[in-house]
Amino acid sequence: MSARSAQGNAVALGRAFRRLYRKDLESLKFTLALFSVLIAAWDGYLLTRVRAWEPGLPLGLSFIPLAFIPFWIIWDAIQSYRSEWHSGTIYFVLSAPVPGWIHALSKLAAVATSFTAQSALALGGTWSIAAATLPRFADVDAWLSQLPSGYTTQVLLGIVAVYWILGVGTILHFQAAYVASQLANRLQLLVLLAALAVEQWVVWRMGGLGHYLFAWVPDFRFTAFNVTPQGVQMLKDFLVVDSGPVLGCAVAEILFFVATAWLLQRAVEVS
Repeated sequence: MSARSAQGNAVALGRAFRRLYRKDLESLKFTLALFSVLIAAWDGYLLTRVRAWEPGLPLGLSFIPLAFIPFWIIWDAIQSYRSEWHSGTIYFVLSAPVPGWIHALSKLAAVATSFTAQSALALGGTWSIAAATLPRFADVDAWLSQLPSGYTTQVLLGIVAVYWILGVGTILHFQAAYVASQLANRLQLLVLLAALAVEQWVVWRMGGLGHYLFAWVPDFRFTAFNVTPQGVQMLKDFLVVDSGPVLGCAVAEILFFVATAWLLQRAVEVS
């Protein structure tokens, strides 16, 4: 009977999450569509300039959307809560018999989906421009052909993973800070900035603590290459990154999510 009850609760929570996720994603669809069109138009224009402009210039300019998207995600992270909080509907939504972590997860997932879609579109455009630009650099093409099979793909996937993780971390930071600021009766902007400062301190401290707690975890080792007159030489363990602080920071991000869920429950109690 307890197993059936647990399964029933899991199904109910899954349905609640999907309903809230669709609602939250719906609120972001306009900005998602707008920036997707802008990114596609920008990269499409640069693709037509590959042979007309200086070699490499369109490729360099194609990184502008990737540099801008994380800043826009800050707005989306705040707006995901701000619109409901200012209209007063947040208390009605939170009064539903759904745990706070489901509400926090649905909004995190919605903004992360928007971030992922825009990033994938921008990366696709950059990749297309790079593929069109590469034939203009015969030396670079020759170097890449000497690299071990799969090395380039591994490096690119690693860069994309770091970019995505940092983006999701930014979403967690600003959502937690905004929810905390809304529980204050006055000086909410100051509370928001103070919460962000505290979060940075927590990340720093957890990174240092992680160095000791996760000392048993193998470090991250990266291989680079060096171009010499004799050809391309691989440099094994060119960069070694202590895994402890990285995992400590990851734990801090999880704590921010837990704090957001708890603050949402607190918002219902205060109201």
